[in-house]
Amino acid sequence: EKSYTVVFWMRVESFESPLPKASAGRQRGFQYCPCIISFGTEENYGVDVYLHQRCIVLMTRQGGSKREQEKFPVALDPQRWYFICVSHQYNYITKDEIRLFVDGNEVCKKYLSYPKLTRGEISGAVGGPVLFPGSQAAKAVPVDPFFGQLGKVMLMAE
Repeated sequence: EKSYTVVFWMRVESFESPLPKASAGRQRGFQYCPCIISFGTEENYGVDVYLHQRCIVLMTRQGGSKREQEKFPVALDPQRWYFICVSHQYNYITKDEIRLFVDGNEVCKKYLSYPKLTRGEISGAVGGPVLFPGSQAAKAVPVDPFFGQLGKVMLMAE
């Protein structure tokens, strides 16, 4: 595959965790980072889209514990619908690029390694991460659940 695009409607209820502070996710000392969309392989190659504060973060997993992530500088408001489009393109000669569109406007273009999703079966999840028992992904991916609403989620590959 040379590229993929993920599009979806999203409404976040709150950017604060609705879980009690004593829950397992809060004990780690991490901030609330709900996973919106996750897909990948058992060998820990994949992509995760999650929220950090009011921003969108995209993380690529490159096998084992290798990962890269980019935070997109958008100021999302709670209880408002957004149309989100994330497009990731593989470039043979130049750096792989990723673009984020919010409500039809390009917000940002950054460079992020393209995941090698050609090995094994690809699994996906909406509203939480894809985790395989005993995999490195369980340690690297935000596991907080998404509390909000998602419209139709479409994943397209070229």
